[in-house]
Amino acid sequence: MKVVFDTNVLISSLLSNSGSPSQSFNLILDDRITMYYCQRMFVEYERVLSYPKFNFAAERIYVTLQKITSFGIKIESPTASTFKMDDPTDRIFYDTAKYCNAILITGNLKHYPRESFVMNPNDFLRRFNERENRRADFSR
Repeated sequence: MKVVFDTNVLISSLLSNSGSPSQSFNLILDDRITMYYCQRMFVEYERVLSYPKFNFAAERIYVTLQKITSFGIKIESPTASTFKMDDPTDRIFYDTAKYCNAILITGNLKHYPRESFVMNPNDFLRRFNERENRRADFSR
């Protein structure tokens, strides 16, 4: 499965080790899903992770970004879509997911068009687990 993480899901995965954002991110580290990103997304990750309000240690930010570059697949920035978005910084995540035929995992569904590939972390985990169960049934 191919995925793109919205920044808010990445932040949430660092704020709580037990939630669905963290579980989703751990699937990347376990090599069970593939994360896609582009340079503009990476810059956004780095910028937001560094916000003082999160109080993440520099080492933790560095390690998280290293995990993304080690486990993720970097692509060239896709062509920008043209529909209106409330927050222009969200566009790159949507466009990257669409370009890569990936699932966009976000905690802000209202920021994106209603499309089947845009989902929150809980729905993503449900889809992932259903797929894994089908694969297990098929291999029996």
